[in-house]
Amino acid sequence: MKRTVRSLALSVAVLVGSTACTPEQMSAWLKANGLPQPASRSQLEQLAEMATRFWKDVFDKLARASRQPQVPSWPWDALARCEAGGNWRANTGNGYYGGLQFLRSTWLAYGGGQFASYPHHATREQQIVVGMRVVQAHGGRYSAWPSCRRKLGLP
Repeated sequence: MKRTVRSLALSVAVLVGSTACTPEQMSAWLKANGLPQPASRSQLEQLAEMATRFWKDVFDKLARASRQPQVPSWPWDALARCEAGGNWRANTGNGYYGGLQFLRSTWLAYGGGQFASYPHHATREQQIVVGMRVVQAHGGRYSAWPSCRRKLGLP
């Protein structure tokens, strides 16, 4: 549902935000909504420019949100709670970083560098993507997190 709403909103933003709002369009919209017209043409142009900037901002935010990887919460949030108290920004100085407590070398070896130079600088979703790669490389086993794997009953 959330993904459908986001896709629909993105489509609307593309339609609305893909062209600049002209002063004539702004005037017609104000009139259609029973709102007063600005006193001068320059005020109308300013309103049209503000509307254009607003929709461009909406479009940019939706586009950024739609690029976020879609990831499952189980078992990743549980692993992060076990490994780092649920803190996806964890950097305790022990050489392990982020919610899944990656070594930097592991992070980079499994493509984390495409997201951030260190795991704790990446988003939760990005850390999970790298975690999924690690699990896949280990034949579907969560052996990179031995203690928490046992506690959570993971393969």
